[in-house]
Amino acid sequence: MATAGKGAAIAVTEAGRKGEIKIVGMDRNDDMLPYIEDGTVVGAIAQKSFAEAFLAVHLLQWLNTDGMKVLPDWQAAAVNPLPEQVVAGVMKITPENVAQFKHN
Repeated sequence: MATAGKGAAIAVTEAGRKGEIKIVGMDRNDDMLPYIEDGTVVGAIAQKSFAEAFLAVHLLQWLNTDGMKVLPDWQAAAVNPLPEQVVAGVMKITPENVAQFKHN
């Protein structure tokens, strides 16, 4: 988990510069969310880790059940049929939606 957002928020608060310095964090750590709520951190970017896991399982399932018929024998052809890159995307966490990311 990323801790820089919380650390920056603490440093800015201790320096008495809250509101002067804009902080954007990475990830959706529970301990950083209060700083987004109170405006110390203006927002954060979080990976869509649920999508990463979903895509990984499905790609491996398709690969291991021949669900991706790219070639008659991809292994003999020494060709990996899986994508070289998969982009699962990111989510913006803002003061307007931060409550949705809190675990109760």
